[in-house]
Amino acid sequence: MKNKLTTCIVGVALFITVVMIFAACTSSRYANASERNRNIATQALNITDEFLDSEVSARDAYNRVDALADIDRDGDRANGSIATDILLLRSALLNSSISDTNENWDTVLERRNRIAEGLGLSAR
Repeated sequence: MKNKLTTCIVGVALFITVVMIFAACTSSRYANASERNRNIATQALNITDEFLDSEVSARDAYNRVDALADIDRDGDRANGSIATDILLLRSALLNSSISDTNENWDTVLERRNRIAEGLGLSAR
């Protein structure tokens, strides 16, 4: 009887651990960010998609992302994550506008996918 109880307790503990890990892995990195900041991140993502789809130049994409409202860094650290991710995206777009190489394009794609992941959206 004691063995069955121990096995049951260990099984429940493992199940709870797996559920908690799954929940942590599937939650958005920006979940606690302000709605305003999440909207700005979504706009930056859409602009970057236009660049990656060759609808706008890297320079135009950079200028449009740069013109987005300032990110509010106060409050939850998710706001700081959005600010950092958009700063890195802007830098990648600027580099791509200066030197149009596959490496720079790949960097823009990586930065775009990081923002998409933070918003809980799919990567390209």
